[in-house]
Amino acid sequence: MAELHGRLMGCRARLLVDDGHEHLLAEAFALGEVLEQRWSRFIPSSDISTLNRAEGRPVIVAPETLDLVEGAMNAWRTTGGWFDPGLLGSLEALGYDCTHQDLATDPAPVARGLDAGDQLPPLSDAVGQIQVDRVLGSVSLPEGLMFDPGGIGKGMAVDLLTDHLATGGARTSLVELGGDLRVGGVPPPGWDSWPVQIQNPLFPDTADFVVPVVDGAVCTSSRVLRRWTHNGEQHHHLLDPRTAQPSNSPVVSATVLSGVAWWADVLAKAVLVAGPEAGTRLIESLDLGALLVEVDGTTTIAGSLRVEPAPTLSPWRL
Repeated sequence: MAELHGRLMGCRARLLVDDGHEHLLAEAFALGEVLEQRWSRFIPSSDISTLNRAEGRPVIVAPETLDLVEGAMNAWRTTGGWFDPGLLGSLEALGYDCTHQDLATDPAPVARGLDAGDQLPPLSDAVGQIQVDRVLGSVSLPEGLMFDPGGIGKGMAVDLLTDHLATGGARTSLVELGGDLRVGGVPPPGWDSWPVQIQNPLFPDTADFVVPVVDGAVCTSSRVLRRWTHNGEQHHHLLDPRTAQPSNSPVVSATVLSGVAWWADVLAKAVLVAGPEAGTRLIESLDLGALLVEVDGTTTIAGSLRVEPAPTLSPWRL
C-alpha cells in the first residue's frame, strides 16, 4: 500500500491506495487543495467568501460548490433543522472569525452540558430562500445570511477525493481529513474489512471501539478539541440552531457510519447537537448507525452500528 500525508482544509490529511496506483495520491491531494481554495471561508477569493459578500446577488461558482450548497440545503431539510448552514454570522460573533489554528485554545475542562430537550428547531426561512441555478451555475443567498461550509465541506471533499482514486483505477483506497474517513474498493490484503478505531474524546490516547467498514464512510464530530474563550466564556464550534449558541448537549462526540462521507459528516454534527435521545431517533429514522459519547463517559450505540472492542493496535484510527 502507498500513503500520502499532509494538511488540507486546516486538518491532517491521509490518503492511501493499493500498490501500482501511487501516482493517484498526488492528483487527489491537488484536488483537495483546489476544493479548499473554493470552499474556505478564510480565503477571500473563495466561492464561499464571494457568496457571503454578495448581499443577495447571484454568484457564478464552481460545479462542486453547487453540489456543496445543494447538499447542505438537503441536509437541513432532512435533519429537521438540526444541521443548519446559516449560522456563520453567529459563529463569527462568538469569536470564531479566524482559522482554528489561530484560535487561542481553551485548556479548561469540557463544560458538562445539560440537554435542552428534543424540540425540533424552527426551520430557518433564510436558509430556505437560498437559490441554486444549475443552468447559470450560480448561487444566491438571501440578504443577511452567511453560508457556512463547516459540517459538510470536509466530508464532501473526502468523497470527491475517494471518487477520483476509484476513477483512476485504484482497487483499494482510504481518504481521511481530520475526523472524516472513507474507504473504497476492497479492503487491504488479509483484511475482511477496515477496522477503524474510534478515539475516546475524553481520553485522546485511547480507543475503546472499532467500527468494521467494507466500503463506506465513518465521520466523527466532537466539541472537545475546538474550544476557545470569548468575552470570558468558553465556546465551541457546534451551534444549536434553536439558540444560535454553542450546543449545551451532554454529547461530546458523535460518530456516524454511512455510505458517503458528506452525509456522515452532516449527521455527526446533527446528532451531537440534538442530544442522546433526539439524536438516536434521528439516526434510527434514517436506518443508519452512530456512536455517541457523553461528557460523563456514557456511551450509546444508536441504530444499526456494529462495533467491536478495540484491539491493541490498528493502523486506521479516528
